[in-house]
Amino acid sequence: LNVVFVIPVDDEALKRNLFSKNDCNNEKEEFLRKFFNVTLRIKPHQTTELNSYARELNNRNGLGFNADTLALCSKEFATNPRRIIQLFNNLSSELCQYSPEFVEKNESAICTILILREEYPDYYKKVLNDPYLFKNCRIEDNEKNENLKSFIRFVGPVAKKIEIKDLLKILTNSDAVFNAI
Repeated sequence: LNVVFVIPVDDEALKRNLFSKNDCNNEKEEFLRKFFNVTLRIKPHQTTELNSYARELNNRNGLGFNADTLALCSKEFATNPRRIIQLFNNLSSELCQYSPEFVEKNESAICTILILREEYPDYYKKVLNDPYLFKNCRIEDNEKNENLKSFIRFVGPVAKKIEIKDLLKILTNSDAVFNAI
């Protein structure tokens, strides 16, 4: 009886979590070969592929997200399709907190703030204290996070377009439809 198990796993992440940084890479590879006889490496996803994937998820599930929101999602999670699904789930819940008119006008801004809250919590806290930091796409000079810098440059048009009163509603959930809870 021949049995084959297919185990999808990120071998680099597995090595990072199983071994110390001081272990020799050859030893890591040899240890994993004891468990995995064959390794198939899949090329990393390209941003365009993830954008298509995000559009397909949006259409297949009738989510109705606009093109800017899909671009934000696929740009931020260009290396991880699972995170796009997670963001779509969180964004769907987040959008339920606002009126349909507010969502239609500010969907991409709500998505952007959600990404900031989840991926860049330190910057998000600063934006809570100073919303103009986001509105004006400002990052402190000593900011070392290149991913954050890239994301803020990418969302510049969204940030500049949002009205400050709408940004404050998003940051404080003051327009939430759950006010009776």
